[in-house]
Amino acid sequence: MHLLVVALLAQQPTAVPSDFLKRAHTYSIVAYDSATGDLGVAVQSKFPNVGGIVPWARAGVGAVATQSLGNTAYGAQGLELMARGASAPEALRIVMRGDTRRAQRQVGMVDAHGNAASWTGDSCFDWAGGRTLTPGGDIVAAGKGQVIVGRGFAAQANIMVSDQTVKNMADAYLRATGPLADRLMAALAAGQAGGGDKRGMESAALLVVRADAGYLGGNDRYIDIRVYDDTNPIRELQRLYALHRLYFFQSRPEDLLPLTPDVVRQLEPILLREPVNQPQKWLDAAQGTATPRFLEALANFMYWENYDVRVRMDGKIDRGPHRRAGPDRGGARPGPAHRRVRRGPRPADRGLAHRGCDPRGSGRDRRQLPARGAAGGDRRAARGVPRVLTGAAPRAPARAPLRRREVGGAAGHSAEAQHGASRRFAERPVRVRKDA
Repeated sequence: MHLLVVALLAQQPTAVPSDFLKRAHTYSIVAYDSATGDLGVAVQSKFPNVGGIVPWARAGVGAVATQSLGNTAYGAQGLELMARGASAPEALRIVMRGDTRRAQRQVGMVDAHGNAASWTGDSCFDWAGGRTLTPGGDIVAAGKGQVIVGRGFAAQANIMVSDQTVKNMADAYLRATGPLADRLMAALAAGQAGGGDKRGMESAALLVVRADAGYLGGNDRYIDIRVYDDTNPIRELQRLYALHRLYFFQSRPEDLLPLTPDVVRQLEPILLREPVNQPQKWLDAAQGTATPRFLEALANFMYWENYDVRVRMDGKIDRGPHRRAGPDRGGARPGPAHRRVRRGPRPADRGLAHRGCDPRGSGRDRRQLPARGAAGGDRRAARGVPRVLTGAAPRAPARAPLRRREVGGAAGHSAEAQHGASRRFAERPVRVRKDA
């Protein structure tokens, strides 16, 4: 342990570049679930991609949230110290020991034994502080300049409207029931209801780790969801969390629905239609009941739609996939990839939008695109999805060709995105405005 501490202190940066002054103006909560062993972090910020900066966790070890002028080294170093036997309070004090900018840091840690700690530096912008819980069940609250120690969780925030944000987070977390992720999400929503960040909202993340619970058991990232940029990142995080449960969690007994003849009749229309990008139908003839042929077709459809963990051959179906498939699948109720509703340009798009160039394309541009009808086999057109978003090759418009422009910076993007970008910029003249 002594050699590790010496090595970590030697790695501390001697100075922070003068241009690195952006801070993760943030509120977060780190927590440990003694019943399952889960460890997690939930965070929201008026800062882009907070999920790539603040949350750190390792199954069986601990969780860290590092924010304000966040020193991301606290994440890896704190987890390594806890893995070697340090408690969360000990790890926190060690990583800060040689940090000349600790007055600008804010960090929360919890270990796999339930020990929790939170620090808010004296130079963090108001309101800033944290909360945790004593072994006796009392809330410990503190502002700047001290480490607070407790059990189970630590909530911390900076540049808040008031201390109501962390108060709400602590209260909501303690009142909530269910899995750790549900309680973290409840705390995040309650924090925003308490005022949240003075500057608003932009990004959010939820990270929960459990041993061998990642995809196919290959890692411990049980839940890892990030909202990079959104006008309401908590609402978007809730939507993504619901999708994550649908696609990656096993069915609960109370969610199972018997495949009665009525349910079979609701599902058969989607199995009898020719699927997109498939050479044949899932089912060649109506069955009327849950026959082995119907069950096989339903299983193949569910595998195709990524409901792998909810496939069953016992005459039942999960209510989640049943609702999403439904009798109107492909018409009035499109699948998950086409359910997103745009409410104007995202913050990152506003720079283009105010120059008269909406990166998503204008309504007039979309109406000019030729579209095949449903009879032509293009179900995306029947759904009303703009062809510019589908990557389908459009016919040339019946008018004189417009001047084309080269679109740079496309490397690394999908062919679909490149096609959409090139068409939008090719058919819409770009006006360049020089700001003073």
